[in-house]
Amino acid sequence: MYKKANRNSIHFLQIIIFSLVILIVASAPTAIAASWSDLVKNQIHMNNPRTIKGEVFLNLPIVDALVLIYDQSENLISSANFRTDENGFFSLTQPLPESFSITITDGFLDGEPFDHILRRHINNFRQDDSYTICAVTTIAV
Repeated sequence: MYKKANRNSIHFLQIIIFSLVILIVASAPTAIAASWSDLVKNQIHMNNPRTIKGEVFLNLPIVDALVLIYDQSENLISSANFRTDENGFFSLTQPLPESFSITITDGFLDGEPFDHILRRHINNFRQDDSYTICAVTTIAV
């Protein structure tokens, strides 16, 4: 009886180990494929200039604020000393990846220096959309 119970335990452990191996092997290619897919999309998008536009505000527009664009690896990709206008709006045309972050620094809020940072992460950038950057988008990052 003891030998039969021992064989059943070994058989059960073999099934568990085999199931775990299949699960690990099956999930690995999907992660690799997703990363490869993102790299290809980013490479394609970085070959063509696209326009991003939006508005920066808290309770009032943030004027003359520096707009910085970073890729997903936090590398700076914005090309110039780019700032918001007198209404807190911005529009920039340059090559942009599929997903990236916008950081807002400096500028003026109601005539007073704005020395805080606002951020927004953009997944699956669409050129036709307008993007708002405010306290809520900063919290969500």
